[in-house]
Amino acid sequence: MTRGDFVVADDQDNVIARTHTIVHENVVNMVEWTSGRTPATDAEATSLLTTVLATYGPDVEYTLAVGRENMAAVALYRSLGFVETGDFIMTRAPGLTA
Repeated sequence: MTRGDFVVADDQDNVIARTHTIVHENVVNMVEWTSGRTPATDAEATSLLTTVLATYGPDVEYTLAVGRENMAAVALYRSLGFVETGDFIMTRAPGLTA
């Protein structure tokens, strides 16, 4: 099992977006996602997610939890290839590229 932290900060080192990853076998689970702003309107949040995708590559599955009512985040995740698999879970299948 591998763990990683990804952070985007502003010029004053204030955290704008952060996620912690836990990698087990062929699955990257993004947990503890936080953002100071709405992810769908933040270039920084999009950059954070695309950095995670680029770090682990297209040959793994990605999972994260998001409330269905958070439509801005759901739209962002969908734009990056994630699909809903349950009430709060979205996944991105291996083989997709950002």
